[in-house]
Amino acid sequence: MEHHCFYGGRVMTLDGRINHIKRQINERTQHPFLDRFIEKPDIDEDKIRILALMFEENGEYGDALQCITAVMLMQMALDMHDFVDNADFSQPLRQRQLSVLAGDYYSSQYYCLLSEAGAFSMIRSLARGIRLLNEEKVRLVQGTWQWPQFIHLIEKIEASLITALADFLHLSDWVPFIQSYFAYKRILKEKNTWQSGRPSSFLRPLFHADMVKKSEFLARCDEFLLVLKERLEALMRQASGNHHIFHAFDPIWKAQDEVAPNSLAGEGF
Repeated sequence: MEHHCFYGGRVMTLDGRINHIKRQINERTQHPFLDRFIEKPDIDEDKIRILALMFEENGEYGDALQCITAVMLMQMALDMHDFVDNADFSQPLRQRQLSVLAGDYYSSQYYCLLSEAGAFSMIRSLARGIRLLNEEKVRLVQGTWQWPQFIHLIEKIEASLITALADFLHLSDWVPFIQSYFAYKRILKEKNTWQSGRPSSFLRPLFHADMVKKSEFLARCDEFLLVLKERLEALMRQASGNHHIFHAFDPIWKAQDEVAPNSLAGEGF
């Protein structure tokens, strides 16, 4: 199902909107000094896709592409701060300082874009999501939680920014899909990264503080993935009558499910 919307005086496909937003992000994050020393976080195209379809469903924002660019810049700012591990003294101090500076630079672009769009009520709503996300990151690193709480923590960290926007756009029925899908995607990525011997910036602070957590995570991650897979399959079956949500998540879930561990392979939807 192809999605077309009218932006800036022209019709744009969903892929066209995604590519436009990626170009805007790359332009907004370019900095001649910072780019020499730091690696930028990856741009999550799935998040751009869901944001674009949320604004399309809402239909009230002519400057949706600018708003989406801003939200993704904030996501990159939060991801950039994850690169800084204050417990890892093997990281050069200059690199840590510049990573913090880059994150602050990206977040300033976020505020600039939304202010230009006059989206001040959106800024307030997103601020609540950012606060919740950061609170859950602190809880995660402190490690005082029990493993049954792990999925909930990852859902909040991965999705609070987007779910805050979903609530603002009166699309609260999208929230369970957003939380489950992006938690699944994060846990699968972390599993693959740590099993391949390449420590990720996301869980590294937790594992530095408690090495036992690393082995426990690797032993339990297939269990977490299975829980989320079953939850997503149930949600998608329920969403068969809501074609907007179904067509938003069905393609990316099928693509994600194809790279899942063999032990989780299933028939899909």
